[in-house]
Amino acid sequence: MSLNLARLGPFVLEEVIGSGGMGEVWRGMHQARAMPVAVKILRGEIARKPAYRRAFSSEVRAVARLQHPHIVTVFDHGEVSEAEAEGLASRGVGAGSPWLAMELCGGEPLMRFRGRLSWEELYGMLLALLDALAHAHARGLVHRDLKPGNALYGGEALKLLDFGLAVIPDEERPGGPKAVFGTAPYMAPEQFWGDPQLCGPYTDLYALGALAWTLACGEPPFGLKSDFQTLREAHLHGALPSFEPRVLLPDGFEPWVRRLLEKEPQRRFQRAADAAWALRGLAPTRARVSPIEGGLDLPTLSWSETPTTPAEPKGAEDHEPLTLSAEALIELDRPPTPLDWRRPEVTVRKGLAASGLGLFGLREIPLVDREWERDQLWRALLRAESGQPTVALLQGPAGNGKSRLARWLCERAHELGAVEVVSATHSPQGGPTDGVIYGLGRHLRCVEHPRSLVIRRVRDALRRQSNESERQAQALAELIRPATQEELSAGLVAVRLGSRKERFDLLAGFFAGLARKRPVILRLEDVQWGHASLAFALSLIETQPDAPILVLMTAREVPPESPEGRLMAQLLSTPGAARVPLGPLAPGYRAELVQQLLDLDGELARQVDQRSAGNPLFVVQLVGDWVQRGLLEPGPGGFRLRPEAQASLPDDLHGLWSARVEGLLGQLDPKEERALELAAALGVTVTPEEWRDACHIGGAWASHRLVDALLGAGLAEPDPDGPESGWSFVHVWLRESLLRRAEEAGRLGDHHRACAAMLSARPRRGAALELRLGRHLAAVGDHEACLAPLARGAWGCVIDSEYLEAENALAERDRAVEALGLPLEDPRRGEGALMRARVARRLGDHAACARYAILAERSARAAGGGVRLSQALRERARVADHVGDRRVALRLLAEAESVADAAGDELAVAWCRRDRARELLAEGQLAEAEALFGVAATVFERASEVFGLGNCLEGLATARSLAGDSAECLALCGLAEEAYHQSMQVQEIAHSLVGLGTLAALCGRHEEALGLFERALDRLRAIGSAATDEARLGLARALAARGRVKAAERMMTELAEEHRAAGRPGWWARAEAERARLAAERAKFDEVQDALVSCAEGLNAVHLNDVAVSAAASRVAELGRAAGDAAVVALAARIAEVTSAEHPSGRVPVLG
Repeated sequence: MSLNLARLGPFVLEEVIGSGGMGEVWRGMHQARAMPVAVKILRGEIARKPAYRRAFSSEVRAVARLQHPHIVTVFDHGEVSEAEAEGLASRGVGAGSPWLAMELCGGEPLMRFRGRLSWEELYGMLLALLDALAHAHARGLVHRDLKPGNALYGGEALKLLDFGLAVIPDEERPGGPKAVFGTAPYMAPEQFWGDPQLCGPYTDLYALGALAWTLACGEPPFGLKSDFQTLREAHLHGALPSFEPRVLLPDGFEPWVRRLLEKEPQRRFQRAADAAWALRGLAPTRARVSPIEGGLDLPTLSWSETPTTPAEPKGAEDHEPLTLSAEALIELDRPPTPLDWRRPEVTVRKGLAASGLGLFGLREIPLVDREWERDQLWRALLRAESGQPTVALLQGPAGNGKSRLARWLCERAHELGAVEVVSATHSPQGGPTDGVIYGLGRHLRCVEHPRSLVIRRVRDALRRQSNESERQAQALAELIRPATQEELSAGLVAVRLGSRKERFDLLAGFFAGLARKRPVILRLEDVQWGHASLAFALSLIETQPDAPILVLMTAREVPPESPEGRLMAQLLSTPGAARVPLGPLAPGYRAELVQQLLDLDGELARQVDQRSAGNPLFVVQLVGDWVQRGLLEPGPGGFRLRPEAQASLPDDLHGLWSARVEGLLGQLDPKEERALELAAALGVTVTPEEWRDACHIGGAWASHRLVDALLGAGLAEPDPDGPESGWSFVHVWLRESLLRRAEEAGRLGDHHRACAAMLSARPRRGAALELRLGRHLAAVGDHEACLAPLARGAWGCVIDSEYLEAENALAERDRAVEALGLPLEDPRRGEGALMRARVARRLGDHAACARYAILAERSARAAGGGVRLSQALRERARVADHVGDRRVALRLLAEAESVADAAGDELAVAWCRRDRARELLAEGQLAEAEALFGVAATVFERASEVFGLGNCLEGLATARSLAGDSAECLALCGLAEEAYHQSMQVQEIAHSLVGLGTLAALCGRHEEALGLFERALDRLRAIGSAATDEARLGLARALAARGRVKAAERMMTELAEEHRAAGRPGWWARAEAERARLAAERAKFDEVQDALVSCAEGLNAVHLNDVAVSAAASRVAELGRAAGDAAVVALAARIAEVTSAEHPSGRVPVLG
């Protein structure tokens, strides 16, 4: 049929060349270029159904990003206007129907060639399809409907069509509410379950296997004519029939196809590159490594173009003819990685002049120049592949293309089958999608799923690593999808990881296991906001020294002294690390970027080039703004600004974002406008469930139309699983422009309140959610309401050993306290001060701990005392103990105990008694210490406080050891060890490890003690705790007991110097006494004298009775007498005397 007057945009429609249930395909002509095109139009009821319109939009978004000679090129898309609909009314096409213009492909569907192709033709055709699939899969796109009818072949051309449109509506499909994508004879088993997250590259490879079977044998393995249910059962459970090709094929071809058709996805080839590499091995001669005669380009899988990694002795072109058994094919390794990233030059049809405006925001931003930077990144990848974990940091100002370059590396390496990619993003305010754990959940395709499904997918992923550990599966699932309080109350037993170190070790082990199959790129975006991810990356590099992992980071410049700056410096100091600075584009390449984006008039392109100053983001968004506002028109030299358009150019990106926002919002309903601002209030990345719930509360409309408009304008990017799974603003500055706009309109407060109400209703209330809730409340000035969630979130961070995040949250809480003007006696002021004291102590900042503890004490006294006063006094006592002022510590603890007793808090009393007992034990006052330990242990046992119980039993064992009662000491050690092991199941294990090390040393098991103290130190350092003194002292003593005296001396010297510099004389004196004893054991009495003098200087500054110092000094005096060193004997004896339990506490000069 011909309708010569029918037009769509710049295209004239000539005749219908195909039709189906969803619409029609027309042959058309581009008016300006007289270029034939194909135009697909949805029509009738289908065009009005949102589900089908979204499916059509998905196809447009999918193919618009692809630039490959064997994938159909899209030129433009849009919706039928009222005027255009008049010429198409007879075809059932109404105004608003979506259309898509693409290249008109010659040739015929592959179904016409079944059973008729020679091996050479079939081989080349399959390689070309695999090349196209590799390109698409690397960009996160799975076809899901690969079949002979969706590929056209003729002469030198092969084209893959129809990404994303094969939907079987619910009413036409038996078995459940989910839509199934695909065509039944070619569908992979996982497609029949109707969950797109089960699909991956291996899904298309199954379909390719069915297609290859069809081309070789005449029909797919389970036939064409059976009904849907029969085909479903066959694909899910049926055995493959005998393979009966109609043409002569190599012996290895059948097992190659059968591997593609494995029921279990993990038994198939995982990548198109894997399948192509194996297929190349079937080529009977070297000449046939090239595609079929006449030349089908293979721009993606270009192993034969460049050398491959040295680990592979042969490149593809060097292989001898192979005949592979099925077993050999199933075990075939991944392909080698080329030494060069460059691909052969091929011709890919670009857009047409005066068309393509509708695709502008959907097309991939071209990558021009950056060759040196790409070389550096590729070298880093090859270094990592060799088995050395490697860091690469792309660093530079916003808008220079860091993320684009990082994405390029991931896509290029992925399409070659070289890597697995796990990506994590970060944002300035934090959010539910930030960080490595969310990125891992996304990689495993189990985000926002029921817990049972998360566990199943994690378990499957571990099994693919030959890891059957159920505990690891449960622990990883708990990280990705924490149990709710309701689930725990219902009896769910969750594996809790008590420290950052434990979490990091678990994650690092998973990544190392993943990398055993294929090297891993861990892509961390915007790490200037990702302290925890930086810390994990450092732990990964340190704990997995042989894992082929590339940590690829992007970041803006950060102050070197900031926590993030320090971590970046540490990562860049690791072997092989590379910092790749990214500045503006060089002048010679700016015009190229402009021209590749859109065919602009030369003069206009020059203006854009000059104003952009080489910032690619500015170029992209400026042109996008013109497209969005309809300011461009075709001219003889390319697109130009319309005469009535404003010719002025924005001066900066902020002004440009504002213009783009205004242009978009002018097309929307006011409720959609509020929804967009609400999305910005939620964060850079938006999860649909949160957004919908917040909009419902805030009276906004989270419409599909709004998301489509954002995606179409290039202002948002979809989640890899599609916009239904989430989307993110294209840049943080766009979000900031929206927030500023909402604030100026007086709506921002309402948006934050809606976000807070939504978060308050969430079932899972971890630390991150509490902090987000508190920050939304603080943002609207609801300082009263924000205090509790900020406090809960901060303490959750402490429990998780995220001390820096806890400190930041408490600082925010303090600002709210100040804004409220709370009086000193208000318990909320004291609560914050007490928490800050505890965090400061864990970070080793004892001066800050003392300052906050005094503030908490003053607040509690003003409020009339109570348990909080007792807790504040205990914190002050800990600071006094740390500097060695035991007299002050005991006085504070006695008062803390009295206050707790008056408040009727038995457990608080027990903690005070435990602390007093430890001080008295250190002084050698055994009887009083044992009495206090015993009373406290009874309370702890009754309260099931196993860590406190272990402390008390350890103290009792130490007292019995000092009293010479070895039998009772050993019995108590056994009980204490049992308590500590129980404690390690429910809380941070580092301090329990210190206790266990002490017990092992008491029992004479010094090698065991050494290992326990080392483990404790590792964990303490990993969680950012500075409370390492007991562990270091215990480790030095264990080293000495095992004969490693020099190592023990070095450790004691470091400990002494550290505490002397910090002004903590108690610990400095202890360390020097131990150093003197160690030197005396080696008869180095010149060193002994130095250590004793330093010890005495420390003792002059504190009131210290210390049985350990006294014992060490007594041993030195004994060894000095045997050596005849009177000076050493005199000083050592004096130190032993003044630190003994019998000596009255007080300042006793030992040098004057």
